[in-house]
Amino acid sequence: QFAFGSATQIKPDSFKCKIEVATEDKLRLAGVKYPDKTRMGMFAVSCEFSIDWEDPAVGFSSADEIEAWLAGPNPREINLFGLWDSGTQAGTGDNHSLNLDLPRMVLEGDLADYDLEKDPMASLKFNGLFDSTTTKYLFGLMLKNTATAV
Repeated sequence: QFAFGSATQIKPDSFKCKIEVATEDKLRLAGVKYPDKTRMGMFAVSCEFSIDWEDPAVGFSSADEIEAWLAGPNPREINLFGLWDSGTQAGTGDNHSLNLDLPRMVLEGDLADYDLEKDPMASLKFNGLFDSTTTKYLFGLMLKNTATAV
């Protein structure tokens, strides 16, 4: 389930998210043959999911709805919120869950042309941008453990 509050909810057939941090090894002339200094770089996040344009169970029933979902002030830029809920209540009454917040994602490439003779699956690829005005983070990840004791 990908929704937050009253946001549009979709249920993709597949979802892949990649969070990377760039590291740089510096090899200096210090009398050794291995990098003696590693610097942390910037984080990068990307995600890809596939949805079936003809399957109403995913939350969309046509290519028009996908295009409407991506429409807005900047039609290639959206936010995504992923919620994986265990469905099982824990000690406090809430469910265990994994929450992934991607506040500023940009569509990579174009939407596939829809054709009744082709596979109705569409893959959407997004790259994350740092949201310096609102959330001030690239991504948020929260594991909710509601057990009263571990």
